[in-house]
Amino acid sequence: MKKYIFLFLCLPSFGFGQDALDGHISTAKSEHASGNLQEARFELEQALSELDILISKEILALLPAQIGEMTANETEDQYVGNAIGFSGIFIERNYTAVNADQSLKISLINDSPLLTSINGFLNNSLIARISGKKVIKVEGYKVIIEQLEDTAPISFDVQIPFNSSLLTLNFVGIDNQRKIIEYTKQIPIKSIIQLAQ
Repeated sequence: MKKYIFLFLCLPSFGFGQDALDGHISTAKSEHASGNLQEARFELEQALSELDILISKEILALLPAQIGEMTANETEDQYVGNAIGFSGIFIERNYTAVNADQSLKISLINDSPLLTSINGFLNNSLIARISGKKVIKVEGYKVIIEQLEDTAPISFDVQIPFNSSLLTLNFVGIDNQRKIIEYTKQIPIKSIIQLAQ
């Protein structure tokens, strides 16, 4: 238990809701000192939850306000603190063009059930090609680009797995893979992964 308390004491300040995080850590230390390990554990779990919220907000802050002709709808942002049924890091941001003919949804989720199949494609490029997927590298990370079947307008998913998380970009109304790759490169993937892992 002491090592967990030490870990929290060494955490950097994120600037969002730091007081709540500090409060849970302080209470956990007090409970631990009193020998009440169950309460100390509860407070550490609450601190982890607060930390997930802080990290989710930091990741949203990294995302650009505009990608191509599409502008971020920041008032619709979702993250772990306001998305029911999620724990761990979760974010979602939507972008739309002025005439609404193009859109992009960026989502990041821990423990995605899709990770096993996506990693299978990344580890076998032949199977990926046969399945209609394209594997490229962006900022040193392997990325899968896939045109979704039977969608109107045309849609593409760009998926970037890392550790136990999955970053997904869903492009709608953009039929040019070159543009999709260009737009994907506007997202600070490396910085997002460093915060999320």
